[in-house]
Amino acid sequence: MAPTLLRFDCSACDFQHEYLLAGQLRQYCSDDGAQHWSLRDQPGWCADCQALVAMECLPTAEYQAVLVKQLLCLRLDLANLLAAHKVQRRWWQWRARPIPGLVQLERQIETQETELAACRSLREALSARDSGPRCLTCGSVRVAPVPLGSVEAAPRELGIEHPGCGGEMSLSHSTAVQGSSPPVVHYDLQGRRRLRP
Repeated sequence: MAPTLLRFDCSACDFQHEYLLAGQLRQYCSDDGAQHWSLRDQPGWCADCQALVAMECLPTAEYQAVLVKQLLCLRLDLANLLAAHKVQRRWWQWRARPIPGLVQLERQIETQETELAACRSLREALSARDSGPRCLTCGSVRVAPVPLGSVEAAPRELGIEHPGCGGEMSLSHSTAVQGSSPPVVHYDLQGRRRLRP
């Protein structure tokens, strides 16, 4: 799956900016460099850069609750699948016939459990943090998230003011060209970029 390229335009000025959704690989590193966590980002407006930038999307209790709910739904789907398909084996068979979709569902559950454990671990590591989300370009805390809502191909008004000139911002998207994978960028637990992991 190719990453999505978001295009932001302003109705009053010639502001145009493209934002690659899930394009750059970013990680938090512990102080000793032993632990790494995925860093989720989102588009935001940085007052210091005066531009649309990638900003941190810190894990919240609500996000963790969504992960728990998704995991419970997957486990319920697994229970329903196992109840619907009784495992039968004839006397001459070594193994029972596989249940269609069981392996994929088990992998989804395993992935969701891993993501939930990483979210809990990262929230614990970030508990001593003294700042809010930061701009991933300059490190400023003077950032505001840009609400995406549902992303559609046709340009649509976001209903937010362009902080640069006061015009209204619109959003459209397209599929980005898949290129080489960029290097991983590392950040400390305060959201500041590190030169070495």
